Amino acid sequence: MKMGMLLFFLPLTSLVLGWLKLSDSAKMSSVMTGTAFASIGAVARGVQGQLHENNKPSKQSQESLNLSKDDNNRTKISSLATGEHSKGWASTKKAVGVTRAIVGGMAGAVAGPMGARIGSGLGGSLSKGVLQGSRNLAAGGVGIKDSIKSAKGTDGFKNSMKNIQNRREFFGNIGESVGSIFGKGEFGRSVGHGLSGVSRQRIANSSELGGLNGQTLSGLSQLFPGGNVQWMQNNQGSAFYRPSAEGMEQISPLGAADTSLRDGENRMVDFRLNGDNPLNTQSTGAYEMNRNMGDGISTSSPYLSRTSDAYQMGSTGDRIQDSRFDSSSIQPDSYYKAGLNGAETRNGSDHVAETAGLQIQNNR
Repeated sequence: MKMGMLLFFLPLTSLVLGWLKLSDSAKMSSVMTGTAFASIGAVARGVQGQLHENNKPSKQSQESLNLSKDDNNRTKISSLATGEHSKGWASTKKAVGVTRAIVGGMAGAVAGPMGARIGSGLGGSLSKGVLQGSRNLAAGGVGIKDSIKSAKGTDGFKNSMKNIQNRREFFGNIGESVGSIFGKGEFGRSVGHGLSGVSRQRIANSSELGGLNGQTLSGLSQLFPGGNVQWMQNNQGSAFYRPSAEGMEQISPLGAADTSLRDGENRMVDFRLNGDNPLNTQSTGAYEMNRNMGDGISTSSPYLSRTSDAYQMGSTGDRIQDSRFDSSSIQPDSYYKAGLNGAETRNGSDHVAETAGLQIQNNR
C-alpha cells in the first residue's frame, strides 16, 4: 500500500509543480523521476520506521506533544478524510452498514443460516469500505486544492516557495492529501516533507528565508530576558511565538497539530523567558523557579517558565479556559531538538529531504 502511494505521489507532485509553473519544477521533476524513484525502497524504509512509532494510539491528542514526532504528525487533512470528528459521518457509516448487512444477509440466506451470517458480515464491511474510500478520495482532492490556495497566499506561489518553511509545509500538505486517499495521510506527509528538500535541521539552523538561524531558548533568554512568549496550536501545527514590532514572530520549528480543533480555532499558552539565571536545580534533577524571577511554572527548559494554562480567545476578546488540554504536557525543549549541534536528530524524512535538497541545488 505504501509503495503504491509513493509511486502515485511522485508523478502527481511533479504534475502539480509543473501546472503551477514553479521555477524549479523541471529540476524537481528530474529529481523525482531519477533519484527519488531509484531510492523508493530507502524512502519507504526510512519513513516506515518513524511511522511505526507515530501510529501507536494515544488516549488524548496532547500526549503527542512531546514533539519528537514534530510536524510529521497528521493534520486536519487526515482528519477530514477519516471523518473522525464528525458525528454525522459516524452515524451515516453505521446506518449504511446496517442496511447493507441486512441486504447481504438476505442474499446469503439462499445458502442457509451460515450463508446468511457470512453475507451479513460482508455486506456491512464492504459498504463501509466503499463509503470511506469515497470520502478519502474527496477529502484528498480538497486537501490538494486548499494546499495550493494556501501556498499561493498574497505573494504568489513562486515567492512563497522561496521561504523554506512554506516549501516544507506545502509538500507535506500535498503528501498528506495524496496519502489520505489511501488512508495513509501521516505516511504521505512524511514522504512530502522528504521530497520538499527541506529538513527540520535546515529550518532550525539555516539563515535562508524561513530559517531560524540556529536560535535556541538559551540564546533567546539572553536576548530578551523576562520577555513574553506564546505557544499556539491549531489543526495544522503548533509553535512558539514572540511579540515583535511586525507582529507575532515565530521562534521555533513547527510541532504537532490537534485535529480536534476547528478551522480558525487557536489554543494558546503563555510563557516567559527567564534570562541568564533562571532556575535552581533540585537534588532530583528537576528545576525550580528562582524567587527573584516572580511567579511561573517550570518546564522542560530552564530558560522558559509557563505563566498560564491553556486558553482560547472569545469573540469579545476574553480568555476562555481550555480544560480539554493539559498544559504541562508541552515540552519546549523538544521543539528545538532538531537544531542541536553534535547530535544525530534526523529521521527518515530528514535524510530524504537533505538528499533531495542537494540534487535540486546541483541541478540549478
